[in-house]
Amino acid sequence: MKYRSGPVVDGVVLVNPETGDTIYYPKGKKPKWVDRTFTLETALEYWSYWGKYVHGWKNQSLIGPKKDVLIPNEDNMQVTFNEKGELIYVVDFTRAKSKR
Repeated sequence: MKYRSGPVVDGVVLVNPETGDTIYYPKGKKPKWVDRTFTLETALEYWSYWGKYVHGWKNQSLIGPKKDVLIPNEDNMQVTFNEKGELIYVVDFTRAKSKR
């Protein structure tokens, strides 16, 4: 990704607990039984980016309005499954004060 930083999940490594052998699966090719391919910390970082840059990077500049900025509550982030059996992350947000 050009001009961006942060973690990029491009696959998953599975470890055999008996032998220590590892197998790498690229993104989209993991076995069906693998529910999660990144940590809660990575998910929280993604949510932080989403909440901070909801209106783009100019929203966070020195002259930007910082409008509609949301801060995830990392203490209450949960992993659960939806009605289709898909893994989802649930997080509460706090609205940051806007400069207007």
